[in-house]
Amino acid sequence: MGKAAGELHNAGMHHVSIGRINSSFAHRGAAADPETISDGTTLNAIHAAWADNLVQAQPTRKTATSEGGNQPGPSIFLGVSDNGEATITFALENETLSALLEGVTIDAATVSDWLMTGHNPRLDTFYNYITVVSSKVVGDGIAQHWMNKIYLNCEIAISEYPGASQADGLNNHMITITMKPDDSTRTPWGSLHSAGSNAFTDNKTPYMEIRADAPLSITTHVASSSDTTFVLGFRPLSTDVAAVSQIFAKDGVTTSPTSVVIATGVVTIPTASAQEEWIAFYETFYEAI
Repeated sequence: MGKAAGELHNAGMHHVSIGRINSSFAHRGAAADPETISDGTTLNAIHAAWADNLVQAQPTRKTATSEGGNQPGPSIFLGVSDNGEATITFALENETLSALLEGVTIDAATVSDWLMTGHNPRLDTFYNYITVVSSKVVGDGIAQHWMNKIYLNCEIAISEYPGASQADGLNNHMITITMKPDDSTRTPWGSLHSAGSNAFTDNKTPYMEIRADAPLSITTHVASSSDTTFVLGFRPLSTDVAAVSQIFAKDGVTTSPTSVVIATGVVTIPTASAQEEWIAFYETFYEAI
């Protein structure tokens, strides 16, 4: 159903989806090398529940003041010199996400009953990511929508590691990540802002908001020659293929697939060429397929 702009109250933060992006700002899930993806690979954003708090990035705006005749003149804005930093605190640590951000490989094989991971303070290569923060909102005439705050291009580092305590029932296993946003020329599904209707200055922005009926997640499929299907990372909520409640792009151009199956998450596409890229940006409640 179409939505009109309104006045909103945030009713709670619930879900975060994070995936790496390549140098063209295209989502690449947890790929070790976002620039080189093998044919026939499907990449999903990592879903982290138990998000507790988002501190929004605040830009720094430069100003200029004219002076003359022994008095100051008017001040004007010159634009943004820094996009600021955003932080997300999680009530529980997602070990898969922590390993991705720290550049660590989870080892569940060396000792069969153990899972070994750790932190990596000497990490000196920071990948860029897309981050979707989904929270429920209500408002005048708005019963239950979801606001998806999307950082399109940001470096991310863990800035507060979890501790341990049993004092007063305090949750000391919280973890905080810090994001440094930068501009992107593309939407979460890979199409150019210049082809859209938001009219961002210079056709780029570090940040978007999408109000939808559910949280949003991302799946990328880099096709093999003759591929005709791929599978979404979570169960979708709609069979829509016409950009009503979910959207798809092929090689950076918004394109309708042939069909979407809710029960299986299977997306059928016209016969693909090798390295053809499909990105799905879809509503989901993260039900496993």
